[in-house]
Amino acid sequence: MAIENNYVLHPGAIPNIAPYYQWTGWTTRGSISSSLGLLTIDVNLDGRDDIIMHWFQFQSGEAGGKWGSEVGVSTPNRMIVFLAQPDGNYVDGTAQLFKTDQPIVLSGMSRKVSSGDLNGDGRPDWVYALNREDGRAGANQSTIYSIITASISQPDGSYKLINIDVPDWYHAVTIFESSGRSLVLAQGFGPKTTTFGSYASLFVAGNTAYALNSSGTGFEPVENFPADAASFVVLPPTSPGGHADQVVTTVRDANNAQYPGLAVRDAQGHWSVTQAPSSFNIQTVNWVAWNGDRATAPFAVIDGLPVAFVYYPETALIRTNINVAPSPIFLLSGLVVSAPRADGYYYENDGKVFNKLEFYEVANGQLSRSAVTVIGENPVSFPSSLEVLDINRDCPLEDFKLY
Repeated sequence: MAIENNYVLHPGAIPNIAPYYQWTGWTTRGSISSSLGLLTIDVNLDGRDDIIMHWFQFQSGEAGGKWGSEVGVSTPNRMIVFLAQPDGNYVDGTAQLFKTDQPIVLSGMSRKVSSGDLNGDGRPDWVYALNREDGRAGANQSTIYSIITASISQPDGSYKLINIDVPDWYHAVTIFESSGRSLVLAQGFGPKTTTFGSYASLFVAGNTAYALNSSGTGFEPVENFPADAASFVVLPPTSPGGHADQVVTTVRDANNAQYPGLAVRDAQGHWSVTQAPSSFNIQTVNWVAWNGDRATAPFAVIDGLPVAFVYYPETALIRTNINVAPSPIFLLSGLVVSAPRADGYYYENDGKVFNKLEFYEVANGQLSRSAVTVIGENPVSFPSSLEVLDINRDCPLEDFKLY
């Protein structure tokens, strides 16, 4: 929110990360890209925000046409917890927290991460949605699937990895409260047997929410909630201990185009889905993909720019006003292609990344755009992840970061 203090760059605050990239074969592979799932929370409750990172390697960037050639090989990855120190520096606290000198390796590449208190001990837990779409699966979608992994706090202050062993092509996950329990809801692109919709041309898939069992050793299924694999967030109950009955989620039409939407459960337990009014119209244009394939593609004009492949990869809740509940924020992404070439086709290789934030509000069972905007926002930029946090400590107002 409003900036009240200056920020000072602190070079070297985080330890050199180069040693963390030393997986087997790293030096022998060419053009490998890497990424990380980033989370900022106070892990040890010392009043300072710690940093959790999950690194992994993409096989898709390898030289020599290796896409899909190592289906049986796990995605090289590791999770690191950097603990904030009083002097502003960070130290690697992974071994201390997980009681092992071995790297913390998850079951795939991370897409989304969410934090909350799953066991009710007052300490934060966190959950990663994972998959293996890093190239090792090739064209075989069944090998893209992975599982959900939670880091759960233990009575002695350490952490333990506990999986939800239900494979899917996971992309999104959230921790939320419902009926006095903390639940985990993750969604992926695998086939689903349940869909929720108010009419046939608008739908959102459903998936099962899980709670930690009474012994704290595993997860148990609770109930189904509507949620799209691209992005979603469950709104808090309207009363303490109440049931979660509203989900802000991307919804899809008959052409599989994405829009911000809202799923609402009525007193009889029936869900209905509505789409927020759109500020742009989708049209179809002739398109040439990066590999030369010719087809058609959805196109929209947003802020005067022609944007292809509009989608919403991130959703979160942010408190922008002291007197109202947190409201939804969506990250809209796409590809700006200014004009077709002489042959009348728009070329993907001519595109520039487009990202902008859209703020919404929920009232009377409807989702609509709010008046909140970002001053100085540059829509042609390259953030792909959104995290809401209180940077300048003016609680309860919240800030966000894009990375």
